[in-house]
Amino acid sequence: MNVDDMAVMMDLLDADGDGKVSKAEFGAYYKRLHHCDDATVDAVWRAIDRDGDGNLTLKELCDYFGISANECSSTMKAQREMDDDRVLEALQLQSLINEERAKQRHKETAHAARFRALADLAEEMAVEDEGAMASPAVSSKPSATASPPMTMEELTRQARRRGAEEPTWRWKSPPGGGALSF
Repeated sequence: MNVDDMAVMMDLLDADGDGKVSKAEFGAYYKRLHHCDDATVDAVWRAIDRDGDGNLTLKELCDYFGISANECSSTMKAQREMDDDRVLEALQLQSLINEERAKQRHKETAHAARFRALADLAEEMAVEDEGAMASPAVSSKPSATASPPMTMEELTRQARRRGAEEPTWRWKSPPGGGALSF
């Protein structure tokens, strides 16, 4: 066992992070590693816990495995600092992801408002058309006074009048040509 292995083992054994290893923490680790019974764990425990206080310290573990406790402590500290850097990187990455999600939600909200304004406009125009059809003076023949289709400028003006956000139009031509859509 080398210093790095010992540092990793201490982190695994000290599940609660108090700097000491209880018999329960040690037993769970040792049984999993060596597939042994409680009697074997007790014998190893007595050999390592030289002061008999019921807890293993880093020094006791290092003495048992013949490793410098100071060197192991320095290695553990360096590993924790490295882990802190990784945690910081992860937090920064999560912050960027959250910002992108917020931007996406804002775009979706703006698009939904534009579509609502267009739907309201279309509904209003349909109601106006129904009213014109119900009038007895309306004939089924196209008249010379029929209004031409609305331009984008007129649609935009009407959308603004209804309180919609400033619309942005992107015209797309479908693959293979055909009618334009937005």
